[in-house]
Amino acid sequence: MTRNASILAVGSELLGTTRLDTNSLFLTGELEAIGFRVVRKACVRDGWDDLLAELSFALSRAPLLCVTGGLGPTEDDRTKEAVAALLGRRLVRDGEILERLRERFRKRGREMPEVNAKQADVVEGAVVLPNRRGTAPGYLIETDGKTIVLLPGVPWEMKALFTESVVPHLTGGDAGRSPPPRPEGRRAGRERRRGARPPGLRGAPGSRGHDPGVGAGRGPAPLRRARDARTGAEGARRPGVRLPVGGRFSPLRT
Repeated sequence: MTRNASILAVGSELLGTTRLDTNSLFLTGELEAIGFRVVRKACVRDGWDDLLAELSFALSRAPLLCVTGGLGPTEDDRTKEAVAALLGRRLVRDGEILERLRERFRKRGREMPEVNAKQADVVEGAVVLPNRRGTAPGYLIETDGKTIVLLPGVPWEMKALFTESVVPHLTGGDAGRSPPPRPEGRRAGRERRRGARPPGLRGAPGSRGHDPGVGAGRGPAPLRRARDARTGAEGARRPGVRLPVGGRFSPLRT
């Protein structure tokens, strides 16, 4: 049976002329491959009212909503806050995440800016999906028979997280286990990108603006390995989380 899904890309930059929403294209292909039909796809700016309206409408169209972007530490990164407000849930600050954030900065010889503390906030009841390739984890939130998936906007992080953690959940495989009633999760670092630039505007291979995961090919393996080495294994198993071992999710129902 075909199941319906909505996709929402968050980020004001995606509404300009210099960025393409390649994340949604990737998610469409992956969802179709596992039996979903995408019935709505949209980009929305970071404005609070716009974000709330789009989240509500997209969720009304399908039992599955995949959201990319808006998980960073700045004031205009408000995806978690908007989802929590929409569902009437709290944001719970996780001490483990906060300490890991501080440790990450200390290893680089810096003190963590206070603005980054918001990255330790988790939507109450969410399952946290560790991100092995970056610092922003994903989230799975079940509500009234529907599923909301929150993913980082950085393309190569989003792709790996969806394939490794979200697909098993949607297909009934092992994806993790729910945290305690006040969920513990891991939230770290700052997202620098939510989408990829159009061909011709991407940086040279190896530069900060270059995305080997976007375009005709996946890019040279050495670049991917070097990037992984720089970001570190943030998704390694830690106490309280949840992936890749643990309980089983039930297949998503429509």
